[in-house]
Amino acid sequence: INGTLYTGPFDPLLGASTLTGAVVVARVYPPAEYASWFNVSEPTTSDVFVSNRSWMISGEASGSFSNAVGGSDLVASFGGNNVLKDGRKNIAGSYFQWGDPGNWGTGANWLNFEGSAFEDVRSNERFRIGQLSYYNGTISVPSAATAVDFTVQLDFGGTPTEFDYTFDLLTTPNTGTAWENADYVWFNDTVSAQNVNLFGIDYSLNVEFGETSQFGFSSIDQFHVQEAQSAAANLYATLVEVGSWW
Repeated sequence: INGTLYTGPFDPLLGASTLTGAVVVARVYPPAEYASWFNVSEPTTSDVFVSNRSWMISGEASGSFSNAVGGSDLVASFGGNNVLKDGRKNIAGSYFQWGDPGNWGTGANWLNFEGSAFEDVRSNERFRIGQLSYYNGTISVPSAATAVDFTVQLDFGGTPTEFDYTFDLLTTPNTGTAWENADYVWFNDTVSAQNVNLFGIDYSLNVEFGETSQFGFSSIDQFHVQEAQSAAANLYATLVEVGSWW
């Protein structure tokens, strides 16, 4: 039987500094003084992955909306050069408007995403990718959207990587308190995880809501805004190691 007998820890990469994994084929031998008491085990193969957690990555984030679904009289539009109420201009695709405001005079609902740059991010480190603004107008229920796709695009200084999510949207009947009347958006948890390979290791992108401005409230996966008000919530992401593409 060919092989090296190890009696303690060993380096699966055999000193190589550029590898991130190895295939180890091993079997167990009894101590020499008890060799007649035991059988040598059958070979067992195992993949050993060594993540390079010393890397740091920088880049920019952007986001866009598409594919709205809703009631029988759904009214929805995307992109354009709309100027928001606070004077900002949206990037094409990063603005989504929905709902017929009828005679209530509030205007339709809208979401707008502004991406941000990130710098020196490590694996499993939470970092800010932008801000989601949300205006809660008074609209007719049949014209409301119930869901919209949201794509996060991360540019790591090369080819941008896209991660697709779905926002579910709830329009409340406005019969309660200010927070009971608040409409809200949340991440649909049925969307499968999407991965990106960095330095030979596979990562998923976990996205969550963070701090909000006045008239807004958020938990990890929900963002609520009071009726006839606008608010903004920070969006954060984390690259979580899930395996390798070996």
